[in-house]
Amino acid sequence: MLVQIVVQIVRRQNSFSDNLVLADFYCFSALEWLLPIMNIPKFIRFWFPVCIYSGIIFYASSLQGVDIPVHVSNIDKFAHVFEYIPFGFLVARAFFNTGDLFCKKNFMILSIICSFLYGVSDEYHQLFVVTRDASILDILADTLGGIIGGTVFSIINSRTK
Repeated sequence: MLVQIVVQIVRRQNSFSDNLVLADFYCFSALEWLLPIMNIPKFIRFWFPVCIYSGIIFYASSLQGVDIPVHVSNIDKFAHVFEYIPFGFLVARAFFNTGDLFCKKNFMILSIICSFLYGVSDEYHQLFVVTRDASILDILADTLGGIIGGTVFSIINSRTK
């Protein structure tokens, strides 16, 4: 809208040069594109990293034939825990900073629920990946990682107050 108004004004004042109008159009398009980025809403600022990290987890669980080089029984459970620590941290951070009072008071419980549900969806997704399987113990390890990540956020957040 702003770009159309500016282009009409520039055309009236500078009808001798269409190139000038085109240059002004691109300049104002760039400004309109940058202005929303400079004032990123809280929701996007805190939930976008959660979405990106969720995508990374989804991609990693889509890989076929991923094997941990160390052959110790249930070592993959530690990988699940460490994979979900950042997830729990980011989800707790997002719920705490969203601005809703309910989310702020219950961010830890909500981050545990999200870690559990995303762990369930991740294991369900692995049912359809060749050479991968789903496990209840993996879901528990994912949830434990979310709990640790949420606890780390809670500790860091309480020290910064």
